Amino acid sequence: MTLLVLAGALLLIAAAVTPWYAWTVKFSGVTVTHEFYPGLPSTNGTVQCSSSAPPSIHTSCAPPTSYDGASLSHFGILTAAVFVLTLLGAVVGILGAFLGWFWRENPRRWMLSVVVVAIALIASLVACGGYAAESPSALASDLHGTVPGPWSTFSGSTANSTAGTSESWGPSVGWYLSVAASGMLFVGLFLLFLTRRPALASGTVSSDRSHDTGDSQPPRVRIPVSKRKPEGGPPSDSRPPF
Repeated sequence: MTLLVLAGALLLIAAAVTPWYAWTVKFSGVTVTHEFYPGLPSTNGTVQCSSSAPPSIHTSCAPPTSYDGASLSHFGILTAAVFVLTLLGAVVGILGAFLGWFWRENPRRWMLSVVVVAIALIASLVACGGYAAESPSALASDLHGTVPGPWSTFSGSTANSTAGTSESWGPSVGWYLSVAASGMLFVGLFLLFLTRRPALASGTVSSDRSHDTGDSQPPRVRIPVSKRKPEGGPPSDSRPPF
């Protein structure tokens, strides 16, 4: 189960360096794709463009830039939050995998490793789920689009037969990696919980049996000792023989 947790954490690292979103425009036999990477809003290279046209033909493909440089401030803030959550999930997931392996023979400490892996899972789920839920509204605040586009739905496509253009947009490799990482972290957490819980229960039963078999010392009982009366006088509880 620790290998699954470690694999999920490594997938989150891969997701942090691959594009999470792609927007493709096709016109006159040319395909222009904009890819959006996780990172800080001012980090150059987080917004990249590629074109199928040869360099001699002018296309609307700008050089790599940042979210601030592309006037996508709201989308950049969302992507920065996703970037931080992804890295947090990766680091905490690696820590959880290490603790799960290190304490594999210590059932009484399994809960700490479970909690750590659960934090990594929550960070991963919030990253991929929040990105899918908030991307359209963030792009709508930046682009103010009126026709269907990335500002209206997280994934979709549209075409204009009259102009001979088409557009498609949606999640890219990084987002799918984060979803896969969330699945691995969930399965790893589930297996970690199942395998450590019976061990903890057996340890508790063994402890109870040790008390029943007398392995522990019995409690000390103080026996009161009556004080002796001075010599020459009858005892205080003596009675006549008749």
